[in-house]
Amino acid sequence: MSRHTHQACTSFLAGKMATLDGSTIIARNEDNFVAIWPKRAIVHPAGESPEQPFVSRGNQFTTRLPQTTYQYIAVPDTDPSEGYYEESGINEKNVAMSATESAYTNSRVLGVDPLVSNGIAEDAMLTVVLPYIDSAQAGIKRLGQLVSEQGAAETNGVLFSDTEEVWYMEIVSSHHWVAQRIPDDAYAVVANQLAIEDIDFDRPQDFLTSADIRQFVQRHRLNPDGGRFNSRHIFGTKTADDDTIIRPGCGTVIVASLPVPLKSQPVWNSPLFGRRNKKLASPKLKPSLDHTIKKPLMIHWELVVKLNVTNFGQLVYHEPRTHTFCNCDVTSHQP
Repeated sequence: MSRHTHQACTSFLAGKMATLDGSTIIARNEDNFVAIWPKRAIVHPAGESPEQPFVSRGNQFTTRLPQTTYQYIAVPDTDPSEGYYEESGINEKNVAMSATESAYTNSRVLGVDPLVSNGIAEDAMLTVVLPYIDSAQAGIKRLGQLVSEQGAAETNGVLFSDTEEVWYMEIVSSHHWVAQRIPDDAYAVVANQLAIEDIDFDRPQDFLTSADIRQFVQRHRLNPDGGRFNSRHIFGTKTADDDTIIRPGCGTVIVASLPVPLKSQPVWNSPLFGRRNKKLASPKLKPSLDHTIKKPLMIHWELVVKLNVTNFGQLVYHEPRTHTFCNCDVTSHQP
């Protein structure tokens, strides 16, 4: 059974003040072209010696890995013949990661910084990042360095969280990326579209980017807005799918939470963040999303790890909790 390298996913992220129990939440489904795509849960012990150099089975992306590794749990494909595709996991430092949310870059950008066939891609991403990071921001910086130095094979969104912060990162071209912290009292929904909007370069606590992204955009005259730096406008697409499938599903969730409905707001340009009068409770998250987001491919929401579990796969965690979701055959642990 051949694995398609681009599927349609939907991601959900929530800050700690947006949830009832103070948890940070990252969630993602993995839509596929077949009804059943088996996963397995696997625990990698701390100190596991990585192969050197690491070579991806998917596209021969090659890099050397640090010798020190943290223990982590992941949910790779049962059949690893086309790559590890570890997809979603959490390590002993309470850092969670989900990779990836497939997205698309417009042709203007790809004309000057095209994706590279052997750059970092979904199949290797979690494997070469999660075992080596101790915070969500550290994850963005490690992945960002790999993208900037070795290039990316795909346009992707990547989710990171720890017990305090939730971040969403977007690889917007072969060597450039942006990331934004989800406000503590907000949540975000993303589906197969570059979604991060205005970047404030004077707020590094909330925004991280590749080092010379502003110069890159200016040099190649890519910014349609002039004085602002709206990543979605600069790097993203605006196609029929964006208008009719992708943002409408996300916008249905986000706009419904706003105090004043944005009736005149184009659905493709709906805001990234939403806020609710009532806080989110994770047991109610799955049915809410299942009934709200409608996409042409199948949708699965399954809990992978909840850190209020006393002992799960030899990993012990404490409050506050980090949640990470992905479709896989793993038991959901409730409080």
